[in-house]
Amino acid sequence: VLVALNSLFQIVAYSLLGWFYLTKLPDLLGMSNAALDVSMWSIARAVAIFLGIPLLAGYLSRAVGERRRGRDWYEQSFLPRIGPIALWGLLFTIVALFALQGDRIVHAPGDV
Repeated sequence: VLVALNSLFQIVAYSLLGWFYLTKLPDLLGMSNAALDVSMWSIARAVAIFLGIPLLAGYLSRAVGERRRGRDWYEQSFLPRIGPIALWGLLFTIVALFALQGDRIVHAPGDV
């Protein structure tokens, strides 16, 4: 329940904060040329994809696994097998995100 609530809170909070920092704060600081025209919905959609898909996959794996094989099988057999795969997936996501922005990070670290 805490993971689900945290994911929902992050979707809302990142949307509000991202919109504020990218559109309103530059105007308030007199840097209107630095402001981006981005909607809260586009930020929420991106965060929902990155947080919602794994959350939904985790929920479905638990619901289907426990219904078909039982809680003991799910916790004793499935979770120990899927745990390392989940960590590798997280590592891949982090590496991919930095790799996609690697050129910008190396050539203009102050802009990132």
